[in-house]
Amino acid sequence: MAINRRQGNMFKRLINLCAFVVCALFFGCASVQTSVQPPGACVFTQIKAPISTKFRSTPVCAKKGEASAQYVYIPCYVPCISFSWDGCDVSQAAKNGNLSKVEYVDYEYLSVLGIFQKTTVTAYGE
Repeated sequence: MAINRRQGNMFKRLINLCAFVVCALFFGCASVQTSVQPPGACVFTQIKAPISTKFRSTPVCAKKGEASAQYVYIPCYVPCISFSWDGCDVSQAAKNGNLSKVEYVDYEYLSVLGIFQKTTVTAYGE
C-alpha cells in the first residue's frame, strides 16, 4: 500500500503537531521565575535558609508564622499529572502567626524524587 503525496503531507503535519504538544506539556512551566531557586537533587533535597542577608540590623524575634505550599507530580504517559495546593507567601505566614510587623523571613524546601515538593515560608516579627 503506497502513501501518496497528500497523505505524506498530512502525516508530517500530524507529527509536527504532536511534537508541539509534547514540548508545550513538558516545557510549559520551565520559565517560571521565583525569588528563591533552591538547588535540586535527584533523590532527596531538604534546604533551610534565610531569604534576607541583612543580619546586622535584624532583631531576634520569638514570634513566628508559617505558610506552606505542596506540589505533587505524577509521571505517567502523556499527559503527565501535576497539581499543587496552598500558598507560601509572606503575607499568609504573617497572618498565620498574627504578626503585625515582619522583621525577617526564612524558607524551607523539601523534595522527594521530584514527585513530592513542599516549600515553607517562615516569617518572624512582632
